[in-house]
Amino acid sequence: METIYEAMSHEDLVRQLLAVAHTGDSLEGYWGDFTATFLEFLGVRIDKEIVWKIARDLQREMPSVIDVAIPIYTKHFSPQELITLIEFCSSPVIAKMNNIRPQLKLEVSTSMGYLVRPETLTGVLDKHLGAGKW
Repeated sequence: METIYEAMSHEDLVRQLLAVAHTGDSLEGYWGDFTATFLEFLGVRIDKEIVWKIARDLQREMPSVIDVAIPIYTKHFSPQELITLIEFCSSPVIAKMNNIRPQLKLEVSTSMGYLVRPETLTGVLDKHLGAGKW
């Protein structure tokens, strides 16, 4: 039995996979996460709203993360593999996981935040960058 996916181009199959797996949302959110993490690493303390404005500007200046991802996915997955992934990601249990993914991410990152001691982070930075050089 032929599905609608079999008529799609390799690139459109990747777009469909990114949509049903909500990976596209994660990829497009990359700049916000990257900017926040990078500024925090540098010790820059600014309002979260400003961080997202910086991220939006970066996103406008850079190519779409999804457009960058398409040739990478087409290199690693055949059209049939993408169809299998699309069908799997469309299942109810995966839909549930995708719906609660933000909550899961928040809970895991909050729990990790309680586990990372400042002296651990500074010790690792000192080891790789030299004491007091960061």
